[in-house]
Amino acid sequence: MRMLGWQVAISIAALCGTAEAGWSRVSEDRISLDGYIGKESYHDFLSVAEGGYREVVVNSAGGYPSVTLLIAEHVRQSGATVVVDGVCMSACANYIAAAGSRLVIECGSVLAWHGGLQSVAQAKVAMAASGVPSPVIDAYASWLSEFKNREAAFFRATGVDMSILGDSVAAVETAGITPAVTFEIDDVTGEYSYTTSAAFWVPARSDLESYGFNAEFSCSAYSDADISRYLARAGIGAPFTTLSRSRLSP
Repeated sequence: MRMLGWQVAISIAALCGTAEAGWSRVSEDRISLDGYIGKESYHDFLSVAEGGYREVVVNSAGGYPSVTLLIAEHVRQSGATVVVDGVCMSACANYIAAAGSRLVIECGSVLAWHGGLQSVAQAKVAMAASGVPSPVIDAYASWLSEFKNREAAFFRATGVDMSILGDSVAAVETAGITPAVTFEIDDVTGEYSYTTSAAFWVPARSDLESYGFNAEFSCSAYSDADISRYLARAGIGAPFTTLSRSRLSP
């Protein structure tokens, strides 16, 4: 897959730092991810995954969607179980959580969404409004179109309803949380990026199952106070909602 230097990273780096994900082999059948999913994370993953695995333990607040999708495609094809031990947010939730044949959320852990990449049309409008040069807009639109096709194919293969990405945005909006979006171009590298202030949806098990997740929670249902405590322990102070899917705005 073609990788572009100015590709967009969805993350909450401002909240939890940008240390790249550390991949390690825990045992013969288990590998582990801990940290931000950066540009080199897929290559690091492949080196650790060599020899096979049956479980992938994750603790990550997200990172580059394209890199995370590559990892998730590999995990899906392996048929492995994904275990959330800590947090799995943003791109981690979008793709790695959806990739497991089974999803286990350990006690004291948080699995949360805040949407995916914009549509091609939305991105072009937003970039133009931010003064991004036309050649950059066209190149990004081409990359994004390719990514969207692969993303849709991935969700079809997993059996997970990808409407969870849009619904997570609707959940935040219905709850009255308005995340800010900042667009910028790096003066030195010329890279285009946008940062979305973190605001997350933490769906209940019943909602996850309604999207097609084979989810198992090691502990009983969490209260909002529990979730706040677990996020604080991970160094994350982002607002969130646990609004049920049935209450989302149409």
